[in-house]
Amino acid sequence: IDTDDVLCVDELKHNVMGTNCICPGFCTFVSDLAGSSALPDEVVFKTAWEQEHATGMIQEIYALLVRPEICEKNLLHVAAELYRQFSAAVIGVGIWDPARKKHDVVLHPGPDYHCVAGDMIYVI
Repeated sequence: IDTDDVLCVDELKHNVMGTNCICPGFCTFVSDLAGSSALPDEVVFKTAWEQEHATGMIQEIYALLVRPEICEKNLLHVAAELYRQFSAAVIGVGIWDPARKKHDVVLHPGPDYHCVAGDMIYVI
């Protein structure tokens, strides 16, 4: 394992808990995105926030490798098409760095960014 690939679970856990103190609900948000849940059809929600939470709880993050037919297309157009076809919201891009053989995750690479072979598109 390369040292860049090591993940310290305790450090991650403490950072999430610390961020939760500043932004209540952050821990739940991260936890819900790390894995999806299924809700029984007969669930009845008493309040609007319960419905919103349940809707968010069934979401999950996916990483999509840029396919050849998407290369050189503007990310804004790709994001619009992904949303139109699959109701998937683009939340970031993993820009491939061939020199380092790694992706640099960027939440908003700018309105003029065009997809490149090797990039990853992160969607919810």
